[in-house]
Amino acid sequence: MKDIIESWRKYSRLNERINSLNPDSGKRFIADTLTEIEEKHHNIPISPEELNKIKQWAELEGDPNFLGSGSKGSAYKFGNKVLKITSDHNEAAGASAILGKSHPNVYDIYAVAKRTKEDKQNSEGVFQKHSYIVVYEFLDYPNRLMLEATQHMNDLVRGNGEQKYYHWKRSNLNDARSLLFNLISSLDQNPNILGDPIGKYQPVKPKIKEISNKLGWSDEQTNSFMIFYGSGLDGMTAKDINTPEGIKVYTNKNLNNIKHTYFHQLALGLTFLFNNGVIFNDLKTSNIMEKNKQIAIIDIGYSEVKSDKPIPDLS
Repeated sequence: MKDIIESWRKYSRLNERINSLNPDSGKRFIADTLTEIEEKHHNIPISPEELNKIKQWAELEGDPNFLGSGSKGSAYKFGNKVLKITSDHNEAAGASAILGKSHPNVYDIYAVAKRTKEDKQNSEGVFQKHSYIVVYEFLDYPNRLMLEATQHMNDLVRGNGEQKYYHWKRSNLNDARSLLFNLISSLDQNPNILGDPIGKYQPVKPKIKEISNKLGWSDEQTNSFMIFYGSGLDGMTAKDINTPEGIKVYTNKNLNNIKHTYFHQLALGLTFLFNNGVIFNDLKTSNIMEKNKQIAIIDIGYSEVKSDKPIPDLS
């Protein structure tokens, strides 16, 4: 019963996040609190002169539509672009590092600049401390399965400090699928490879390790298999792994599991950022969107950025 309640709570939080992200929903996240948006929130508390300067510089059209804010900045939609005004130097530096580069699983950056001292003085409230401007593409909102894949990745990267997801190979998902077929083929010849069955509540990973040793898989192959089929991301249960029939049923159901695909795409996005000198440490459900039917990382604040490339002033 406890597991059912916890699952329901998790599902409710995810669906609240999805439903509230719709720009027509009337609610936005302000400092992680879901808030009913009023007309005043759409007004950017900077001088009209600076706003006009930004619009010309970044080729923004129309009036701002408030998207949300966090502890370090606020985002506004202008057509198919987003204007972010932030105090996070690492976000600006990270955006500058990938400016002009494109990846299917990371948002495109269009422009990055530093606000002038005069412009900040002519702003209101916390915007007097927001030193940077980032303009990036507006993306579609994620679905529930994207959010679940993101939460799983977040638990691994932040909780366990896993570095392999910053050094991800494009072939990893297909390699894991090939190993699943290798297991099925081997079981057709010798069902005893599975050994003794495990109990209903026993962990699956030791059993996978035992099987992989019998099949002669390398450590890299075993780890790749475990990431997708021995994890909390719709991985195998004791029921699935105890019999050849169970593994075949599991394979038919999960071979093309879209959550595995989204997880794989997230790792590719993290690797792209890492290869451009950005170690992104804040992967969470509010920092992903959908880009051409793939999952994409946005808002790369709270990053470690290796580049010391100067950020130009907004002229």
